[in-house]
Amino acid sequence: MNFQMLFLPVVLVSSLACKTVMLDPAGHAKQPGRQLYESFERAETYRCVEQLKKTLEAKSDLRVLVTRAPGEEIVPLQNASFANRTGVDLFVTVHLFKEDAEQPSINVAYLTYDTLLDQTHKDYKKTDFVPVYQAHCLALATTKRWSEQMIKHLTTTVSKRWSVGQQALALPLKELQGVAAPAVVVELGVHADREYNEITEQLAETIMTCLR
Repeated sequence: MNFQMLFLPVVLVSSLACKTVMLDPAGHAKQPGRQLYESFERAETYRCVEQLKKTLEAKSDLRVLVTRAPGEEIVPLQNASFANRTGVDLFVTVHLFKEDAEQPSINVAYLTYDTLLDQTHKDYKKTDFVPVYQAHCLALATTKRWSEQMIKHLTTTVSKRWSVGQQALALPLKELQGVAAPAVVVELGVHADREYNEITEQLAETIMTCLR
């Protein structure tokens, strides 16, 4: 199937009892991701997301959804369809990798194919069907603003032991394709499999700051 020709319906929800965050741990049953230290990316991102979910639910009234369970296989555009059908307010994919630099690192990125052209694809009506490769354009302005907020908040709250990227990266990120809500990738470079536990609380606060 040519997924570039697939159209996804976009559900716009005007009001919710509480806002919804969808957390997406990178990897799945048939994609272990990158080798870390004693584990692989898919296992550690799931643990990281579960910890993040618990923190968010303890500190706020946010509804927190996770895109997969352990052992579940994810097919292309499954997460995008899930996010669009549930009308999430923010979609966050978490990646982990072995950091070779002296400091563990945090980087934030969002989907853009063309930084100028993408900004013109935003005037869809509620009943329109949006092409997969343009779905991210609907919330691009909000995504960029929240990405900048995330960088600013992390820079001021995370221990100086961690290196935080100076700006959010605009990249053609396949895992965010088709998601109509504001969507970002948070990539953590670690020196040990569970090092992300040090900053789970700050990550949760960063997400809450965007949605306030």
